[in-house]
Amino acid sequence: MTQNQFSDGGHMTPAYLQSHPMILEGRALVSGRPLRESRSLIKAAMAAFNATIPVRDLAPLVLSDFGDVCHRLIRQEGDPDVRLVSDYEFTFSVQLVAPKARKLGGDGSAAYQFSATAFLPSTTGGLQAPFTVPFSIGATVVNGSVTVTATGDAPPPVLVRINGPAVQPIIRDQDGGSMLLDISLDAGQWLDVDLDARTIKINSTVNRRNLLRGPWIVPRSGMVLSLDAAVYDPLTSMTVFWTDASY
Repeated sequence: MTQNQFSDGGHMTPAYLQSHPMILEGRALVSGRPLRESRSLIKAAMAAFNATIPVRDLAPLVLSDFGDVCHRLIRQEGDPDVRLVSDYEFTFSVQLVAPKARKLGGDGSAAYQFSATAFLPSTTGGLQAPFTVPFSIGATVVNGSVTVTATGDAPPPVLVRINGPAVQPIIRDQDGGSMLLDISLDAGQWLDVDLDARTIKINSTVNRRNLLRGPWIVPRSGMVLSLDAAVYDPLTSMTVFWTDASY
């Protein structure tokens, strides 16, 4: 349990499937250089390699299977074995662990692979006559929804960004789930609602998890998310970000 910051009680920390251990082994070589230069280069490469291994924070390990690129978020597990074996070569064996078992799409250089934006639902125009006529006057309908078209057999990471102005915005899904957020955003402010990590931050920095009234919506492939609010404003919008995921 993690104690709530602004109210009594607490919430469960995220629970994952069993972590995924890996061992990264290989060697690095310098060739075609004089001995003194080779030794200097290989020692610099060895130091750079050691500095790259993530110790505390997670970092992407990019994997490619015949051009199909994905990544896992990993960190060091145990002490790495990095040895200088000659003036032009070092070997390495590093044990890594991915706390989340999922493989994520892309190379991890961007936080999310895909995004789509929707506005508050509205209907403008249109006319319904009280009698039958041989023509119709259509209406413009904005349904204010985004479909998370993620692929893979694992739940995708999904983040919903609500862009102000917005008064008590509500995130809904097609199954009747709703997340009421007890806040009013001014123009230029935004609220990041991370459905995967279950965090809520205003302007991507300040924690505001206590704003939520009701249960969380569980992210899944094919889900349809829509935006609602207590007060209609044509500038109120949400941007949904997501990434493919698989086991």
